[in-house]
Amino acid sequence: MSEKVESIIKKDLSTEDINKLIFEYKGEIDLINKKIEEIQNNCRHSEHEIKSIGMGPVKVRKICKACGYDLGYPSKDELGKAGY
Repeated sequence: MSEKVESIIKKDLSTEDINKLIFEYKGEIDLINKKIEEIQNNCRHSEHEIKSIGMGPVKVRKICKACGYDLGYPSKDELGKAGY
């Protein structure tokens, strides 16, 4: 946990202060997600790998090695080559 977050947790914060901090952090998350989306949209996705994702039932997807973008479902041939 970052020092900033630890110091905030240790303080006695009002409901309004907590709400304000949560709103601020969610805004930062949104900004970061937009930056990630921009990078992924500009990536050429020239190399990919077949990965199982999620919890529970196995879900196999084709993922860009460079940016982590989900390129969709692999073909039967790609599944075979990946050992599935």
